Amino acid sequence: KILRRRAPGGAPAPRVPPLSGELRVVLGPDFAALLTLDLRALASDSLLVELAATPLPRLQVLLCSRSTALTDQGVLSLVGGMSDRPWDTTDAAAFLGGSLKAPETAPPCPQLRELDITFCPRTTYLATVALRRLLPALASVRRMPLWMTGENETPFDGKGRPKEVHKYWADGSFRFARAGPGGESKGFVQRLQERPGGVVCEALQYVDFSSQGEW
Repeated sequence: KILRRRAPGGAPAPRVPPLSGELRVVLGPDFAALLTLDLRALASDSLLVELAATPLPRLQVLLCSRSTALTDQGVLSLVGGMSDRPWDTTDAAAFLGGSLKAPETAPPCPQLRELDITFCPRTTYLATVALRRLLPALASVRRMPLWMTGENETPFDGKGRPKEVHKYWADGSFRFARAGPGGESKGFVQRLQERPGGVVCEALQYVDFSSQGEW
């Protein structure tokens, strides 16, 4: 399923390189006026790299959830600025470490505000952090289903202590209201996996772990 919404009116389509057959089908006519593009499982590195080379001045929402082909390279191609190849995970780490500068050229989708890569197992949280910094206007990179975000009380209650409140954000970062030594109260969701029956398994990476001197 491909969902397309267009802005009212619309400026003339800019001149762009010839589109591949796949991208031509996805974008349809008058693609320069697109506001929302829903690729879902069709999203792939090659498709997003070509998409990034196509002026989409009005695109605000890009949905790529449940793609098993999409990787960090495809996601980071939305940054633009590299004609020979898109950014990849190594570039993201180098940028966050201060050894790689952001592109000086304008991003291919300057109005992009929301990117959904929920259940895209080959994308990483590192790329999400880099993308948010490289594209400051990007308000949301969603890596979690809507129903899993927000605050919830856990049943972990004992010895008179209050129940823990767990808070998850759209990008997979989390914070637990957890007191006491040892930390383990904040971090990010490293991986989500859908199971039959609507069950979702998550692998968490804590960023405040302490062994209390045991190792």
